[in-house]
Amino acid sequence: MSSGEGPDHYDSPLIDIRPVDIENDNSRLCPDAGIPLQTYKNDDTKYVVELEASGNLECQVFMELPLDMKIEDVILVEAPRLPLNASFAGHDASYWWKSEGDAMLHPSVKFDGSGNIQIDLLNVTKAVPYFLRIGQNQPIPSLQFTFNGCVGSKFEVYLNLRDNLECRTGIYYTSNGLEISTKNSAWKTINDTTKTPVLIFSGTKLFVKVKSPLSIHEFDVCEIPNPLNVPLDQLVLQLGQYETLGGCTKAQVLLPRHDVFNGTEVLINSPRVASTASNETNDNATIAATKNKTGDDAAAAQLQWWWFAVIGV
Repeated sequence: MSSGEGPDHYDSPLIDIRPVDIENDNSRLCPDAGIPLQTYKNDDTKYVVELEASGNLECQVFMELPLDMKIEDVILVEAPRLPLNASFAGHDASYWWKSEGDAMLHPSVKFDGSGNIQIDLLNVTKAVPYFLRIGQNQPIPSLQFTFNGCVGSKFEVYLNLRDNLECRTGIYYTSNGLEISTKNSAWKTINDTTKTPVLIFSGTKLFVKVKSPLSIHEFDVCEIPNPLNVPLDQLVLQLGQYETLGGCTKAQVLLPRHDVFNGTEVLINSPRVASTASNETNDNATIAATKNKTGDDAAAAQLQWWWFAVIGV
């Protein structure tokens, strides 16, 4: 704990940090037969130990590891992707889905050199969803936020087209950190000196992790399974900024490459899809609806085509 952090920064009482010798007779860390280390399957010069909790933990547990130890990342299972259906005739999957920088992507989306997806929150609107192909049975990737300034600004997050207040995750930035609201409930204050919270959705729970002071906060959220019109290998992300006081020089969310087995692909920008569609043939039923329209009718038909195309992915 640094000199600027007080006990009130933590949801639970301060942890007893007095070390306990691993060979102490009163310790329950290891069985009588000794430390349960096993040879690491990927490197026989290293050893591993698995720790499991016997029951539910009603508190937060933090471990400080020596420099010669590390925690192994979870092993992701293979997450296959579904083939495109007939509504996307004329182009293969590499045309519709992008895994690196491309002019067909929305201007707010870019890939960094490591395959991570960066979305500029200052150039987004809730009305424009981002369709991400992550694979079947794939956990939702973490959302890693970075803010500079933005005090007094409110941002919103929706998943899988559940864009009502009951399913909104609100993020309100304050001078001391942030406040979070889910299921249209009261705001909960979280101290965060780094302004880099990580949001992790799992089932009907949301976990918000902050680096300093180190803490993890749990929230209830609505169920977010894929609706019938969103294939099981996709995640739909809607983002918005619905209140601002100015002074926000950077607001970004990053979806890390290592959270997804085969990486994440992003569907190309809808206006570009519709533009390309005007040159396709009438054999594609989703494209025919956009032709021979003018004015407001054309705009409406373009939107209908886009949504129909997404449903057919």
